[in-house]
Amino acid sequence: VGLSVAACQTTQSVQTQPATAELPPVQERRAVLGEQYVFLDGKGRERIGKITAVSDQYVEGSSKRADQEVACEWKRKRNTFAPDAAWKNCAGGSGTQTSKRLGGSMFPLQVGSAESWEYSGTNNNGDSWSSTRNCKVVGTAGLTVPAGTFDTYHVRCEDRWWVREWFVREDGVSIAFYRTRKTGAQDRNMKREMVSHTAISG
Repeated sequence: VGLSVAACQTTQSVQTQPATAELPPVQERRAVLGEQYVFLDGKGRERIGKITAVSDQYVEGSSKRADQEVACEWKRKRNTFAPDAAWKNCAGGSGTQTSKRLGGSMFPLQVGSAESWEYSGTNNNGDSWSSTRNCKVVGTAGLTVPAGTFDTYHVRCEDRWWVREWFVREDGVSIAFYRTRKTGAQDRNMKREMVSHTAISG
């Protein structure tokens, strides 16, 4: 299967280039307790994230800037692209969601792989919602982030309000994540670009 991107693309002001080589199918990566990530956010500030708990069905983690006293804590199913199951102290909010995969599977990652999730949730403000998240590997791309330049699979997920994009390299690690609100609320968009990743053998 030809996996090159035909032309340059932009997403959240990040320029991508065609991948330099064909990528093999990428199996689902299993998070490991204690592994750590450092990312830059949209304002160029470093955030340190780590995996704090792993079970058969879920993975939990936290992230914070050096100038923050309280970390954002999150929990999700052991699928990178599934809706979060819970979050606490994240952008000033907390909430929970339930989700069910409707069909398909993203793994192994290859161009055209797709899956969908039905989900609903509530937050600490009393808001509630429900939607369907549709995800697809839309292509491959070469992307430069602070950690270096990598060939990646470009994964795009959409629901009623958001477009979420991941760039996943050959070892299954996501080097960048972007979230864009469809209504154009710029202050609620999100950008994460990897600075470093400390892997731990499982």
